[in-house]
Amino acid sequence: MNKELIKKYKAEFDHMLDGGKLLHCYDSNFLWYSSGVGIWNMRLLSNNNITHIVINDEYAEFRKALAEGKTIQWCFGDDGWKDYPYFDNEVKHYRIKPDEPKFKVGDWVTQVDGIPFQFKENTCYLGLSLWTPQPNEWCCFWDNDYRHFEVGKFVKSEKGSHYFDDGTINRDNIQPYTGPVPKELA
Repeated sequence: MNKELIKKYKAEFDHMLDGGKLLHCYDSNFLWYSSGVGIWNMRLLSNNNITHIVINDEYAEFRKALAEGKTIQWCFGDDGWKDYPYFDNEVKHYRIKPDEPKFKVGDWVTQVDGIPFQFKENTCYLGLSLWTPQPNEWCCFWDNDYRHFEVGKFVKSEKGSHYFDDGTINRDNIQPYTGPVPKELA
């Protein structure tokens, strides 16, 4: 066995000695394979160009991402997602930092409960999806200058136009109505 290799992968080596499983990949192709005890044979490592070894546990997806040069983040509640390459919390609170943000500040999004809200910088709610109007949902239909809006029930979208309950069309400018519905409209 190679001392330098074991120093580099001490946590992985200790995990294996405790009966844990490992994964390895060759060169930079990042195709991951299950590893056995023989992985520590230097001749095997040299001949097969094994470049990365990671622990195969509930964090394996994130360990592999780190080895591939990606950033791991943890949700710090109201403080949002922060880079956090340590695996000492529940798996469900981790993510691989996305290449492009899924949502922009100001986008209307919904959680599992379906209640829409505007996405803010560092919003850290898990399970978000982009809001899309649903039939009979109360919405604000804005004019093209975003100066005036009408509240109405959404009926349908067709070819980029949105229709509301009185049959009129309003193009593109729609957002959820989150206030109480006025009595004259209810």
